[in-house]
Amino acid sequence: MSWAARHPIDDSQSGFRLYPAEVARQIATRPDAAGGFAFESEVLIEAGRRGFQTVAVDVPAIYGAGLRSSHFRPVADITRIVLMIGAKLLGVGMDPVGLWRSLTAPRLRWQDDDPAQCDDRPAQRLAQS
Repeated sequence: MSWAARHPIDDSQSGFRLYPAEVARQIATRPDAAGGFAFESEVLIEAGRRGFQTVAVDVPAIYGAGLRSSHFRPVADITRIVLMIGAKLLGVGMDPVGLWRSLTAPRLRWQDDDPAQCDDRPAQRLAQS
C-alpha cells in the first residue's frame, strides 16, 4: 500500500484516523469508492497522491470482555484491499516514482515527548512529481 500512496505507511488498518476534510469529502462522495476495510486503504492512497503524508501515532489496544470484536473478515477483506491497490497501481502505470518514494522516504512517527509536533500547521506536503 505504501507504493500506491507514494510514501511509507506503517499501519493502514489499526488505530484512529484523522483525515483532511477535503480528501475525505472527495473520496467518500464518489460512487466507486471502496467499502469496508478497503475504504481506509483507499483514503490513505488518495491522500498520498494529493501530497498528504501519513503520520503514525501509537495508540494502546484495549481488549476485554464485553468489548466489540473486529468485523474484519481476513479472506474477503484482504482480497478487496489487494484488488483495490492493484487497480490503483495499474491505473498509473505501476508508478515507479511511488515505489521509489515508498522505499526511501522517512517514516513519520508521532513522538509523545515532542509537543512541537502538535500544532495547527497544515499537513506536510510532499513534492509533486
